[in-house]
Amino acid sequence: MTESILLASQGIYNRKRELFGTELLFRNESGSTAMEVGESVATSEVIVNHVTSITKEISHLQRPAFINVCANFLLSEAFLPIDPQYLYIELVERIDVTEEIVSAVKSWKRKGFRFALDDFEFTKDWNPLLELADVVKIDVLGMDVGLVRRRKLSLAAFGCKCLAERVETLEEFEVFKEMGFDLFQGYFLARPKIIKGTNIRPEQASASAIINATSSGSSFDEIADTVARDPRLSVQVLKMVNSPLYNLESPVDTIREAIVFLGMESLRKWAIVLSLLSASDNCKEAHRIVLNRAKFCEFYAKELKGVDPEKAFLMGLLSGMDILLGVLPEEFAKTINLGEEMNLAIIEREGRLGKVLKLAVNLENLINSQPEKLVHSKQSVLDIYHESFFWTEEVIKSFS
Repeated sequence: MTESILLASQGIYNRKRELFGTELLFRNESGSTAMEVGESVATSEVIVNHVTSITKEISHLQRPAFINVCANFLLSEAFLPIDPQYLYIELVERIDVTEEIVSAVKSWKRKGFRFALDDFEFTKDWNPLLELADVVKIDVLGMDVGLVRRRKLSLAAFGCKCLAERVETLEEFEVFKEMGFDLFQGYFLARPKIIKGTNIRPEQASASAIINATSSGSSFDEIADTVARDPRLSVQVLKMVNSPLYNLESPVDTIREAIVFLGMESLRKWAIVLSLLSASDNCKEAHRIVLNRAKFCEFYAKELKGVDPEKAFLMGLLSGMDILLGVLPEEFAKTINLGEEMNLAIIEREGRLGKVLKLAVNLENLINSQPEKLVHSKQSVLDIYHESFFWTEEVIKSFS
């Protein structure tokens, strides 16, 4: 599996030096800064990679995340549908405290989101945000201890947690703990850790189609079909819903169920963010192979009893992770709760679903390497394959 730098995380600890949460930091392969790529894009990149990428590093998903946002992103209503209990929206000093910003923060607070203030100026114009803040960070590096104490005391009336930032030594930790700080962050406790994995990007046209469909009153079936047409988008939707952020009791194993769970508004907002990040290097041939396999599985399942066509489509899609993303299906299965039936089908080619997938892959191999042996295949099966092939061609053309 080819991995790239997704982001970095740095732990935030409580008074017992137990992990409380992680701050997620923008990082990429080129070494560009958030300011260089644009703060809105950087914020989107961090959130999407945090939720939907395939990585073995999952510790950053198991505690609340602190994510920096800029003013434009805060005001855009483009936030991903992350459960508020797993997120602190972090506002930095570059934000001007305007009535519009305060109103936006209040709106997000009503939805259950929490806010942290970082590197802000201890001036009265910040009071409207201090009244809404759940956590306030104070940079203690090189600062006079008396000044730190006075600043912390000035926050007492606001009822927020106080976080000592850039704690470098055990001695400093003990000083600020004694001072009454609730949370701590710095090299003494943990340095930023690079998180690598495989990110998933849908086609730009797919994200745009979702925005249009969810904004124009399209039917649920039309929207579900739009998602299903892009294998990467489908995988992202599935990864989102089945991620540790939602901690569902049982896995969501159809695209339709995933969309129902997210809801139209959340799906639209997510698509807005994805449209900022859509890569241009998607291989259409890889899309063609995986979509054709998935659609064949769906069409063939309709001819059988006891096999769910929608599950069959998703199974075919996920079995192509090696083609689409360079990730072995069994490796992908470890990062997401797919359920026993789906795992058995994708990894072992067993069960009713597994038999459908086995037929699809065998047919692919015959067509690509031994077409002369197709004469031994049932005509009904070949007809279904041709039907899925023509469907796939239409999908590829629609996103060209």
